[in-house]
Formats: sequence, structure tokens, C-alpha cells
Amino acid sequence: MLPELEKIAAEYDGRVKVLKVDSDEETDIATMLQVRALPTLFFVHKNELRFRFEGALMKEQLETVIEEVFFKKEEEGATEESAPAAEAAA
Repeated sequence: MLPELEKIAAEYDGRVKVLKVDSDEETDIATMLQVRALPTLFFVHKNELRFRFEGALMKEQLETVIEEVFFKKEEEGATEESAPAAEAAA
């Protein structure tokens, strides 16, 4: 695993799962996900692919993507009262 991903995995332990798939060993998975370059990063939240990137990202860039994908409120300006209504409409 890239050193940056190892740091991220430790930093977000218990909040975000960081997984590595060896595309040479798991060719079916690499084909299914259409991996064309290494590394290819997938950010999946609630069973939905939210972000995909081919190439390496610096730790700060990874943190930004993680915060956006996993921890940003689904709708800016949503209050606790309006958030469930927004989710129901989606």
C-alpha cells in the first residue's frame, strides 16, 4: 500500500475502511472495475461509488476527498429538521 494510504488508514481507523486489491492476483475484480492504471482509487460510500481517481494522491488530497465523500453533510445548509426530508426526497 502506498505510504500515504497507510497513514490515512491509521488516521481514519474505525471511521473509514482502506482496502487494497492486488490487480495481478485479482484480475476478475480489476476487469470488473475497469482498472486501467495503477494505482486506481475508489471511494465508495453507502454502496455508491462517489469518487474514482487513477494515479497517486498526496495525503492532503486524500484527506480532502475523504472529508467530502464520507463526512460532508449531504446537503449544504441542511438543519437537523430539514435533513431527513432531504434524504427522503433523494
